[in-house]
Amino acid sequence: MDKNERLFKISTLLIILGFLLIIGKGWIGNLLANIWLNMVGGTADTNVYEFQKYSYSSSFLSLGNILFGVGLLAMLFSWYKKQED
Repeated sequence: MDKNERLFKISTLLIILGFLLIIGKGWIGNLLANIWLNMVGGTADTNVYEFQKYSYSSSFLSLGNILFGVGLLAMLFSWYKKQED
């Protein structure tokens, strides 16, 4: 397996992982906010809880966008190198 094939497989994995993080950001944010709520004793102000939930969701959305973008660029580079050969 040459470098171009490995790059293509890695980029495909990054695209899939990024897409899953983008789609599942709400579920992951809700899960982590509930874990945070349990860690602080089970009660918190609603605004603070919503802020935590939004922060977690935004973080995973950003991570998913970065992984998706890097994977897409790597795939395009891999495709370009394959066309060049």
